[in-house]
Amino acid sequence: MLRTGRISETDPAKARVRVAFTEDGVTTGWLQTLHNGANGTSWFHTFAVNELVAVVLEGDGVYGFVLGAVYSGSDEPTEASEQKVSVVFPNGDKVVYDGATGAMELKASGGVTITGDVTVTGSLDASGDVTAGPLNVSLTGHTHVVAGVSPGTFSVTSNTPL
Repeated sequence: MLRTGRISETDPAKARVRVAFTEDGVTTGWLQTLHNGANGTSWFHTFAVNELVAVVLEGDGVYGFVLGAVYSGSDEPTEASEQKVSVVFPNGDKVVYDGATGAMELKASGGVTITGDVTVTGSLDASGDVTAGPLNVSLTGHTHVVAGVSPGTFSVTSNTPL
């Protein structure tokens, strides 16, 4: 039996929820939620209380699986394009990939941490200052200690070691 209802309770540690069907006053037992992988490579999302979901139930109408969330009148898709894939978080942070242009957008209000080596091929634009190393050396505020080099410029006119 396929039904839609609203999440009434969540248990993120066990990837399960309870769903309420307001039209008949029934609330399910704990239902497992479907995910894109659960062993090895995985993707996890906890549904929010009051989120509208589609549910497949067993014959008794109490146990089954949550198939996923359903967009309704008050919940509109975040990207209205067949070419875009997006994850948008409640605070407005997001990751959006545009398959038509190949562009990827990342908005992270709390910052981004990358662990590992980073290679940039192409240009890198930064608004504001960029700092690096254990001394927090500033790209815009650093000065050179080599004679004849002024801030913001660097050139070598001979093969003399610096």
